Amino acid sequence: MQIEIEKLSKSYDGRAKAIDGLSVRINPGITALVGENGAGKSTLLRLIAGVIDPDEGEVILGDCPSKEKKTSVFFLPDDPFGPVGSTIRSMRRLYDNFYFFDESIFNSCIAHFSLPLDKRLTSFSKGMRRQAYLSLALSCSAPILLLDEAFDGLDPLSLSFIKDRLIDLDPGKIVLIASHNTEAIKSIAERFLLLYKGKLGEDKGTGDLGKNLVKYQAIFSAIVKKEDLEAYGLDVIMFNKLGSITSFVAVEDEAALEKMKEGLHPSLCEAVAMSESEALSAELSLAKKKGGNENE
Repeated sequence: MQIEIEKLSKSYDGRAKAIDGLSVRINPGITALVGENGAGKSTLLRLIAGVIDPDEGEVILGDCPSKEKKTSVFFLPDDPFGPVGSTIRSMRRLYDNFYFFDESIFNSCIAHFSLPLDKRLTSFSKGMRRQAYLSLALSCSAPILLLDEAFDGLDPLSLSFIKDRLIDLDPGKIVLIASHNTEAIKSIAERFLLLYKGKLGEDKGTGDLGKNLVKYQAIFSAIVKKEDLEAYGLDVIMFNKLGSITSFVAVEDEAALEKMKEGLHPSLCEAVAMSESEALSAELSLAKKKGGNENE
C-alpha cells in the first residue's frame, strides 16, 4: 500500500488555495507533516481520507481513488467527535463495523490510561478525550492512519506511551502525522514533509534534516544585521543575537562565508552543532523562504 498524490489542489469558497498543485508519494512508515498555521496540513489529511473532494488532481490509495477505499484509512481529526452520548465502549462497537479491531492494543491503552469505558466522552477533559480517541485509532487496523495534531493535550507520560505504540505498529502501515509539536514528532518520524502555503517546501528523511545547513556563532566588533551577512552572498535562514554572540543558520557556502569574513572581520566565526529541533526549525524556515520567493 502507498499513497500517490498527483497535482492536488483545493481552495475554499474561491479563496487562496489551501493545497496548491501538490504531488508526493507516501510509503509505509511514520511520516511527519509539518508547517505553520495555514500551511494546508489538515486540508491534505482530509483530502487523503476522502472527507472532502479536491478541485484538481487526485489521491490514489494503492490502486484505487481514496473515495473507493475509505475503510483503508482511519482519520483522527484535530477535534474528533462521535454520536450524541458516545462512550469509549459505543465508539469501539461503531468502529468494529468498519475495521478489524485489535483488542490487545485497545485493552493495553485503556488500562494504561485508566479510562472509563461507559462514561460519556463529552464529560472527559481534553487530555482524556485525546487519550480515548488515540486508543481507538491505534486499535483500528486500517493500513493507513492519519493523525491531525494527535499530541495536542497529552501530558509527557501519555505522549511517551503513544509514541511507543506508534513505533510498535506494523511496519507496513502508513502513519501520517500532522503536528505543531516538532519536538515530539522528530523522535519517531522517518520522513518529514514540510508544507508552506499548500505546496511541498521540503521532503526530507530524518538523517537529511539540516544536511546542507550550517549553524555559526560569531563575534563582530560592530553591529551586524542579517542583511549585512546576505550582502556577501550568504543565504541566511535564521538569525539571532544574544549579547556579543551572533548566531545564524545559513545554507552551506564556503566561498560566501570567506567573503563575509574578509569584509566584516569577525574576531570569532565557527560552525557549531545543531540539535534535531534546530535543524527541523531551520528546514521549516527554508521551506517558507522558498515559498515566498516563488510567489514574488
